[in-house]
Amino acid sequence: MLPIHYPELDLIFRQTVGKGARSVCITAANAGEGVSTLALALAQLGAAADLETLLVDVNLPRPSASIALGLKRMRWSPGDGSVQNAIANAEGMSLGVLPAPAGADPLAFRDPVKLRRIFEVDLDGYDLIVVDTSPVNSTPGSAIPAEAIAAACDATVIVVLTGVSSEHAVRTAVERLTASGATIFGAVFNDRFNPCLADELCREVNRIARFAPRLSARLRRRILGSTILNLQM
Repeated sequence: MLPIHYPELDLIFRQTVGKGARSVCITAANAGEGVSTLALALAQLGAAADLETLLVDVNLPRPSASIALGLKRMRWSPGDGSVQNAIANAEGMSLGVLPAPAGADPLAFRDPVKLRRIFEVDLDGYDLIVVDTSPVNSTPGSAIPAEAIAAACDATVIVVLTGVSSEHAVRTAVERLTASGATIFGAVFNDRFNPCLADELCREVNRIARFAPRLSARLRRRILGSTILNLQM
């Protein structure tokens, strides 16, 4: 899980929720780019900010958010009045969760009118709705199209795994989202496999922490306080 005190997460929050977005779709070009991690963290930050927050998992092939919170799939679908009954509360978290739908027909989630009704009518009691979707480019037939969900949300954020995602893949995803009518607020670059120099130096400094804890702590402070060493490549 991503700590909610990260300044980068606060920036994402201010650039979306802070600018009036009530429903925020988190997606990516391909699978495994960190969508569920960001969606959960953003929802947790919303709850910490005293907003009535709901995390919605519509990633049928890989319901990572539901699994991470120990929640089973629930039966719900747009337009049939089943949404409210499917909402669960994750243990130890002050936010509601709508787990990945069980036995869902992806076609039922392609109607923008029904999708908007979910956010604007069925879930009108929530101040913030964060949606975890399938990847845009690699969507199997059994998945709910990310662009359909994005088009029904106020804002869409694309997660890009730097050093892994190609420019072509990201451009293709952006084109598909734009064509669907989604409002893209921006991209978040996940540097998991592309750490800055400061991260690499701190990892090496940690090797001596056991033998020289004070020196290790002093070096870490100096490294983390350096603007140059913390620049992302």
